Amino acid sequence: MKHTVSIIIPCYNQTKLLEKNLKYLEQQTYTDFGIVILDDNSTEDYKKIISDFPHLDISYVRNDKNAGAIKNIFNSILYKTDSLYTLSLHEDDVIHPRYLEKAVETLNLNQDIVYVATLADWFKTDKELEKKFTKAQNLSLPTILNKADFIRKILDGKHITFGSIIYRNVFLDEKPDLEKYDVFCDRPFLISLIKNDLRIALLEDKAIFVHDHGENDSRFDTIHEEHCLQLMTYYKNNLPTPISTSDVKKLQTFATNNLIGAYAGLKHKKMSFWQFIQRAKKLGLINFRYINRIGIASLFKLAFGEKVFNTAIKIIKR
Repeated sequence: MKHTVSIIIPCYNQTKLLEKNLKYLEQQTYTDFGIVILDDNSTEDYKKIISDFPHLDISYVRNDKNAGAIKNIFNSILYKTDSLYTLSLHEDDVIHPRYLEKAVETLNLNQDIVYVATLADWFKTDKELEKKFTKAQNLSLPTILNKADFIRKILDGKHITFGSIIYRNVFLDEKPDLEKYDVFCDRPFLISLIKNDLRIALLEDKAIFVHDHGENDSRFDTIHEEHCLQLMTYYKNNLPTPISTSDVKKLQTFATNNLIGAYAGLKHKKMSFWQFIQRAKKLGLINFRYINRIGIASLFKLAFGEKVFNTAIKIIKR
């Protein structure tokens, strides 16, 4: 086994962003890792970058055909290595300088931990990223969670992404269900790995910095209403039964506001808003008693358009 950790980076025509990613990886306090660049048949030359980082052990793999962003991410997660642990890191994201160290320490000490996850923070500019990275302090001890507790963290609004997970390779026996959940398949996939008495470790510090593409993020273009409903139903079905009153409230608060927000942002709608709400109610997902400011702002977007919605969001953030 050459390295304890393999960092698989799915890439496509963003060589400048990958260079930035690698510069930050050079600052990791834990150094027993190797990198695989998984090039999705780009037109840009990724091989040129490797020679600029002689202190990093970098391998290059190129797909024969373009698989698409989401499938290439899946390929990176399930990429077979001889390492104990795997991180699928998007080429335009950056991790905390001590994240690998903390994750490996946690996995080494707890053999029943499937993976270590961390919360995400977003940035739009290099200046904003540098400020966040410079401010990054030592990471706190992780919280050990079972499946139900992890779902509750998600329902509390904790942001966890595919690119923030360091997996124990031996447990990677599931595949993300793109057809059923589309880009939302990361959460069901992560939950599905927590079988029986296995657990996960969550660093509740923000230890991954995610590039915010805003409205230019094309990954969400193919989502429709059923993907949203199926995701929320998955959360419901994986909470302990009989479901407690507190879990029902937590689920319906999260689902009510996120489903309204998701519907307002869909580019392709297959049903009316009324039909969508009725479907969600029948599934036990929506309860307008729990609507909050985000849900109200999304209703404004549906009723009055994007301009009024953006104004409402600015008021909420004050």
